[in-house]
Amino acid sequence: MLFFCFHQAQNEGSWSQRSQRSQLWVGNMVPWRVAALAVLVPVWPVAESTEPELDVMYLRYKQQPIDTTPVFNRKYVEYNATLDFKMRFFAVQATPLGEGIITNIFLCPDADCHQETPRAIADFSRKVSLEPGEKTLYKFDVELHGRARTYSITILRLTGKETDLRHLVVQGG
Repeated sequence: MLFFCFHQAQNEGSWSQRSQRSQLWVGNMVPWRVAALAVLVPVWPVAESTEPELDVMYLRYKQQPIDTTPVFNRKYVEYNATLDFKMRFFAVQATPLGEGIITNIFLCPDADCHQETPRAIADFSRKVSLEPGEKTLYKFDVELHGRARTYSITILRLTGKETDLRHLVVQGG
């Protein structure tokens, strides 16, 4: 937050005389000769959440970001992502808000944790490989003070056959 303090310049030495040439129009267009002093006021930190939440989350392939639907928002816990067919793997990057920790990281083949046994992952940011056309569910918990919130991301890798011709121009005849 930035506040500016203004005073009407008077003939008080050389600095004030120079400042008389600068004018600021304020209020109802009253000209003020101004000497401005910027005062920084500290901003009080926002109270940390008592709910287990993520501060940031994104997916990536190498250094390329992978879009999620919806776009990350602390209010949402379920996301979808689509990998282009040339993206062989993905990695999830996330940072809990405050003192929260990430636990219980699982991959569910075919995006169904009920039919097949989920595979536990020890390293959160580990690269996860997908075959073309494969779909998986990536789940993890954020825990804070004995409370947990589960986040899930359904990821699909395209096969490469999904390409459509958008526009065609034929020259000659």
